[in-house]
Amino acid sequence: MSTNRKNISISRNGFTLVEMVIIAPIVILLIGGFISAIVSMTGAVIASRASSSLAINIQDALNRIDLDVKASNSLLATNSITPLISPQGYNNDTTGFKNVGTNGTMLIISSNATTGNPLNSSSKTVYWSGQPNLCNSSQVSSNTPVAINIVYFVKNNSLWRRTILPSGYATASCVNGALGQPWQRSSCAVSTGADSCKTQDEKLLTWTKSGSFAVDYFTSTDPVNPIAAASIAGNTDDVRLAAIKTASSIKATITATSTVAGRDVSQSGTIRSSSPNTGTTSNSLALSGSGGGTWVYKRPITVTNSSGSALTNYQIKLSLTTAALGNPYTHIKTDGSDVRFMDSNVTTEYSYWNEAWNNTSTSTIWVKIPSLATGDTTINMYYGNPSATNSSSGDNTFVFFDDFRGTTINATKWTELDTKNAINQNNGLNLTNVSTAWDSALISNTTFNRTVGLAVSGSFTAGSSVTAPCHMMVGWDNNQNTDPSYAQLIHGFYFNAGLLYPMYENGASYSASGTYAANSTNLFRVRLKSVGADYLDNGSVVYSGTGGNFTTSPMRIAIAQYDHTGTFNNIYVHQSAATEPTHAAPGAETAP
Repeated sequence: MSTNRKNISISRNGFTLVEMVIIAPIVILLIGGFISAIVSMTGAVIASRASSSLAINIQDALNRIDLDVKASNSLLATNSITPLISPQGYNNDTTGFKNVGTNGTMLIISSNATTGNPLNSSSKTVYWSGQPNLCNSSQVSSNTPVAINIVYFVKNNSLWRRTILPSGYATASCVNGALGQPWQRSSCAVSTGADSCKTQDEKLLTWTKSGSFAVDYFTSTDPVNPIAAASIAGNTDDVRLAAIKTASSIKATITATSTVAGRDVSQSGTIRSSSPNTGTTSNSLALSGSGGGTWVYKRPITVTNSSGSALTNYQIKLSLTTAALGNPYTHIKTDGSDVRFMDSNVTTEYSYWNEAWNNTSTSTIWVKIPSLATGDTTINMYYGNPSATNSSSGDNTFVFFDDFRGTTINATKWTELDTKNAINQNNGLNLTNVSTAWDSALISNTTFNRTVGLAVSGSFTAGSSVTAPCHMMVGWDNNQNTDPSYAQLIHGFYFNAGLLYPMYENGASYSASGTYAANSTNLFRVRLKSVGADYLDNGSVVYSGTGGNFTTSPMRIAIAQYDHTGTFNNIYVHQSAATEPTHAAPGAETAP
């Protein structure tokens, strides 16, 4: 039997289980790879765009810095506008800004406020009203400009730009011939609408991972190596500022890294900007005792003469306080040795004497002003030169002066009649009780013609006891230097056993008023009139009369000693109007 075999074709759809086990992973891998490629390409595009955006933002920030530097007056180590009003400070309080320190690197710029965008050539400088001219005056350009500070700083992974305007700018700025507000607006982290925070700070750049902001300063003679002292956080503000003032250019560098689409993108940029901070304005002042340094700050002081007539070579007493200058005084050397005074036209330096300096309280300085017209006169106070040496001089400030420094009585100034050694000098003129008569005196070698308003003033600290016997007299003496008796004093201020202040004129008493205590310091003044004199104790007139109608001239000044104890701290002759000139608090701090 034969058998016929036929091929049988079997038709089927899909994959068998075995085939699926083999093929599915391959398909999955292919799909995953495709998706991964798409994601990778998308991430790369996103990262590339983020990197480009970061680079653009960095360059925009650097360009903004370049424009601000070129339009500025000077570069600073700290904000020059003080005190800051909360929340103007770094921590949204009153914390100041420093170019280097615990809060990182900052760029601090001083500029003048303007009537419009400073890049527009038609914009003009904004000046303070009344310093000294009103806004509608043709001389308003001689007023003090309204200075602003621009600060670049890093906080919360961002680079910020803050604008700080001084207190009072909103109501005392001259804009196009009238009171107005500058084009610039003060800024803070959050706008409060107040004059100190009109708008929000500008956020120039943000990063998510890391970033840095660096500023280097260069001199014109070494444009390669940065000025190290300008950026050492351990240096004092004044030392850093002095270094910054030598810079002719700066280099600002920004680096930033952000994580985008799982990738770190980094960019950096640098710009070199010419600095106006050459110190030419300060150097041109040619102030005394510069020590090779320059003055980088000034404040205007308005002096008001209400005496009714112009005053010549007048010594005005200035009181400087922490309310105006900060506590301690901001940007001024601890000992005040860098303080100087000039006229508002910056042509004449004024002599001055620093009577008492306390940079955490009130300081007293006498300034000799050649001419004081009736009404207001503006003088400028300069400071901020860490290299300056002391130029305080009583001899240059007053008609006659002695603060009795050292241990020897100055024989060129005084004739000493003192056989009993009752008067001695040891950083003060000391009186001792070794006599029983008016037989010791110190009489000036200089003679003075009677001039209305000419005064002899000084400071006397009484001894530990003012009980009788205790007698001493000081004031205007006859033109002689041989008789130590009190009877020679034409107008004498009598310290008499702590009980009274009798006013003696040519040996006769005409008034008795007040007391003084042991160890107390009294500021005395005897001011000449055409007839007689005014007698002032600690600024108050205690006797004003003609007494014996004396018109004696010329005269000398004298200290007549009987048996009082105590110390003369100083004595000086100066101009003194019946209505003394007054002065306002120092105005806003600006560059010179």
